[in-house]
Amino acid sequence: MLSRRTFARGFALALGTGTLQRGSLLDPRAAFAQPPQQSGWEAGKLFHVLPMVSHERILLKCSLNEPMAQSPELIIHGRRNVGRRTDSRGLYWTFDLPGLRPDTEYQVELRSEAGFLAEPWKLKTFPDPDSEAEHVRIVFYTCAGGHDALLPNNTCQSLEVRQALIKRALSFQPHAMVANGDQVYWDLFAPRISKQYGNSEAAIAYAGRFDKTKPIFGTTNEEFLLKTGAEQIAPLYRTMCRSVPVFFVQDDHDYYDMTKPAMR
Repeated sequence: MLSRRTFARGFALALGTGTLQRGSLLDPRAAFAQPPQQSGWEAGKLFHVLPMVSHERILLKCSLNEPMAQSPELIIHGRRNVGRRTDSRGLYWTFDLPGLRPDTEYQVELRSEAGFLAEPWKLKTFPDPDSEAEHVRIVFYTCAGGHDALLPNNTCQSLEVRQALIKRALSFQPHAMVANGDQVYWDLFAPRISKQYGNSEAAIAYAGRFDKTKPIFGTTNEEFLLKTGAEQIAPLYRTMCRSVPVFFVQDDHDYYDMTKPAMR
């Protein structure tokens, strides 16, 4: 039997805080072809990117508008890191680059064999843990999830409203952002609230059902997780946070249930 923890683990692997599929409600080639971006910077083939940093390491997850057969590379300060694919088609990639200098602004380049996938951008590591920072500004927020396919039958805000809130938070030029839980609302197990979310007629019509008898990658389960999970994250952030580290904390709804599973 598939436990909720196993389900959540598979969701995280498949999602990779990933991107969308052709024909979906939030397809970037359709209604949201012109997402919120900072002026003067070209996203190219990069659909969304979410970085995390420490004082000596950069972890970056992204998705592309087109699948890639060859792994893209992340180049920082002359060092090359080959991307690790996190889906079955080559749209979702993750990069992990340790051994960096503290409190240092790096130029980030995302490339394929054909050249740049996006215009290079800046990303700074955190100060050394033993140093004393003069000031720090961190944005904390919660319950950023929501899906327009389920409106207006739940209390989540539309993608347009949530994008405006993220953009407003970034206007304060934070050093980092902390998304404190509930990145996803598509509850399947909670007896009452699931009728508004994952077990509603609208949800089933849009994404179908999760099949516990199948693996995740390369099956309808992967499509289910991308539609119900990735589409609540990737179109919201797009590339707005490319230079601002974002730390995601999981809470009950992120496990597709209001009841948090035992972490064992």
